[in-house]
Amino acid sequence: MSNPGAVTRSNASKAFAEDLALHFKSHSHLLQIVSLEWERVLGFVIGGIQQAEQSRRFLRWTYPDGLQEWDFEEGTWYSENNCPEDVKEAIALPPQDLLEWYLGAGTLEGFLKPSVLYFEDFHLCIREVKEERDALLWLLRKAARMDTANDGCERTVILGTATECLPLELEKEMPLLDLPLPDEPTLKSIL
Repeated sequence: MSNPGAVTRSNASKAFAEDLALHFKSHSHLLQIVSLEWERVLGFVIGGIQQAEQSRRFLRWTYPDGLQEWDFEEGTWYSENNCPEDVKEAIALPPQDLLEWYLGAGTLEGFLKPSVLYFEDFHLCIREVKEERDALLWLLRKAARMDTANDGCERTVILGTATECLPLELEKEMPLLDLPLPDEPTLKSIL
């Protein structure tokens, strides 16, 4: 008899988790995940980092909270007061400036730590003014072409979007992952 409290995964969800971990293992630098279920996306990203057996840090940016880092030991987000020093300078940066900081664009050194940077609700950033959009797309193309072999640390930028918004400029450089809806056993487990 199965444990009624255990969360089960449909074949589609299991395939999604394996695909995400494979992208981490195969050095994908830029991904888009389409879903309205941000909590599930976070769970899959955290699980993907762990399943890939890589020692990466997980950073998340949202409009209301700015930049946060996940504490894998405690299983929660670091508070603003105890977040690592190398992240504090970037907490309040807007998306374009955060990407410049992360990638080391211009005169910035870059966040040269094995990590995943996840932008939640990134579709809202793409709809900005044309000049800002163009600069953001240039930075995303730079992210897709990161040379992590030379800087010695694996980094991945993930764009979380509610709908597919794959700009033509990134069509060939950014894999699109669509998070499947939860199946009936998963919904029962949640309820």
